[in-house]
Amino acid sequence: MSLLSQMEVFYHVATENSFSKAAIKLGLSKGYVSLQMNILETSLGAKLIHRTTRRLNLTEAGYAFYDSCSKIIQEKNTAQSVIESFKEEPSGQLRITAVPSLTAHLLPGFLTQFPNIDVLLEATPRVLDLIEEEIDIAIRFTFEPDERLIAKKIGEVAFILCASPEYLAAHGTPKVPEDLSQFKCLEYALVPKYDLKWRFMYKNVEKTINLKGHLVSNNDSIIYEALIAGKGLAFLPDYIVRSAVMQKKLVPVLKEYQMPNIPIYAVYPSLKYKSPKISVFIQYLAEILKTL
Repeated sequence: MSLLSQMEVFYHVATENSFSKAAIKLGLSKGYVSLQMNILETSLGAKLIHRTTRRLNLTEAGYAFYDSCSKIIQEKNTAQSVIESFKEEPSGQLRITAVPSLTAHLLPGFLTQFPNIDVLLEATPRVLDLIEEEIDIAIRFTFEPDERLIAKKIGEVAFILCASPEYLAAHGTPKVPEDLSQFKCLEYALVPKYDLKWRFMYKNVEKTINLKGHLVSNNDSIIYEALIAGKGLAFLPDYIVRSAVMQKKLVPVLKEYQMPNIPIYAVYPSLKYKSPKISVFIQYLAEILKTL
């Protein structure tokens, strides 16, 4: 293994703080990763990592070497992206992160349209550090995308406030947003909090209602299942509840009071900007979101 490859192994071991996780990410065996680390330390004549049975700790030399390796690995990734930009057919591995419910609508068609692109998907509502996690692109619902990343608005998603017919039959139907304080409120939030702030638009005037969350989760599927089970009212993306509304399993409420549409952004590190697989994925998303 070359010195550059050994530096990449060290970078992943230090980043993951684990030989096992680094081995999985690199597609190598744990034993081979450990062997390469020993060879690297011997060739450098310096101890980079203190190993114990429970954890790894970088030495002073290890921290300094890690900083240099991080810059070199980023430059290596940039060089690969430049080469990819000359390829006629987008190909290679594409690492994506997005909320689970959205990816279920997006990826099957993309894989069909671009069979030479292999997708590694982190389907999670958590906001991941793209550079640290080595993710190519994230799809995020937000009014304020991260200024440290390149962000391209690719669409908007409408949210609908609804409840099951059984819940409304038992508890009544709110007439105005202020009535919601008398109902169980279910919240889909990337950062779950007990105190809710639901925003409504009525005749171009925005109104914010402060509420308490009966169930708050960053997993939209959990909120959807609670909604169907009659546990309260919830705002969820239109593409999640549309089918249940059509089947009368859910009933929209306060329809004249709309929640502002939330922008959808594709965000990615600047070093990925020339990658054709990023470009075609963003173009595909923008088109498919029009149909949701």
